[in-house]
Amino acid sequence: MDPAQKTALRKSRVHLVNHLEMRHLYDYILKDELLTPIMVETIQAKECRPDQVRAFLDILPRRGPTAYNIFLKILTESGQNALANHIKQEYDRETGNASGLSELSLTPESSSDNEDMEGVEVFKGTSLITAVQETGSPVANLPDPQSIVSLTSQGSSASLGPGYTGNYEEEYRMESSPRGFLLIINNRTFRGDLEERVGTDVDCANLKCLFLSLGFGVELRTNLTAEEIIANLEVLSRHEQLPSVDCLVVAILTHGSDDYLYGVDEMFVDVNHLYEKLSATQCPALIHKPKFFIVNACRGDAEDKGILATPSIGRCSVGVDVNKIPDTAQAVRRIANMQDFLIAYSTIPRHVSWRHKTEGSFFVQGFVKVFKEWASTMDVVSMLVKVNHHVSRIDEYAGIQIPSPQVMLTKKWYLNPPNAANSS
Repeated sequence: MDPAQKTALRKSRVHLVNHLEMRHLYDYILKDELLTPIMVETIQAKECRPDQVRAFLDILPRRGPTAYNIFLKILTESGQNALANHIKQEYDRETGNASGLSELSLTPESSSDNEDMEGVEVFKGTSLITAVQETGSPVANLPDPQSIVSLTSQGSSASLGPGYTGNYEEEYRMESSPRGFLLIINNRTFRGDLEERVGTDVDCANLKCLFLSLGFGVELRTNLTAEEIIANLEVLSRHEQLPSVDCLVVAILTHGSDDYLYGVDEMFVDVNHLYEKLSATQCPALIHKPKFFIVNACRGDAEDKGILATPSIGRCSVGVDVNKIPDTAQAVRRIANMQDFLIAYSTIPRHVSWRHKTEGSFFVQGFVKVFKEWASTMDVVSMLVKVNHHVSRIDEYAGIQIPSPQVMLTKKWYLNPPNAANSS
């Protein structure tokens, strides 16, 4: 174990003694041969949990050059991902690669060559958009409060399109300019065993183009680690422009399993923790405003009609070992302050989500098609029902996927795009 790894463990010692649950580690420790059976028995002989942790931490630095990484992997496999992230932060500080909020610049780099979007036309929008910021590198991965797209509406931003009546008792207000913000997190290339998500850039470009046409500001983040995904949501929840818009949309395109999503470092994030970042208690600027999560990821490894033989079709989570997701992922957790949320999962629990390598995922294809056609006249929940219908009836592969929206809205939600009144 190198000196920086030992220092990270030493600086994390108090935190680990307070929080590490050794009883969840022993089977993994023996499986990966991190300790010998006699060492494990010696630790288990300690009467209390803190003493077991101390004994383990005394032995760990002497277990060879791979012990540090094996320990982090075991923490993840045992459902103690937060502890792994804590240790990694200490290691990053020690090696000068800290990526915490205080050390990381909030100004994203503008990508003019679109290196992460090879072969995909990146739509810059119409005259609605005056500035688009993109990040082509994970070095600068936090939203800049000044970089959210600024939009200018053609005609009055308060003009009413078909369907939207402006009755705020029964409908969400959708008249701000821009109408709302969209943050896209697009993970394509992973650092370990997970396959590259070929085709996801098509989804990203299509979602971006769609929401620009609907009068939204757009931010794009590519190839984020689990920690960076959480950090982006935390910064977004405090964004100084949130009070001035009528809604927020977050699209996450990555590998996943049930209630967990993977960062490119193959550490996982509990989606419920992401939703909590925008809850009423943590994001008061969005109280009584619709908060829309679009989650395009597998939620398991089950398939409705077997494995497709077509080589251009890929499961979103091929290569994912769903057994390393902790058992708590199977339970529905009660989350406070979830009023006014809408979550559109690309597939039902425990099932895969399919992606075409040149045309993008079935879910995003259907989503973009329906919203382009109906956003001016139909409410969002009704459009998601149409998306379900479209995806379930894809001609060549009927029945292999059905999206799964979760509705916690309290009113009807019309997007009321700026050009809706003119087109009616």
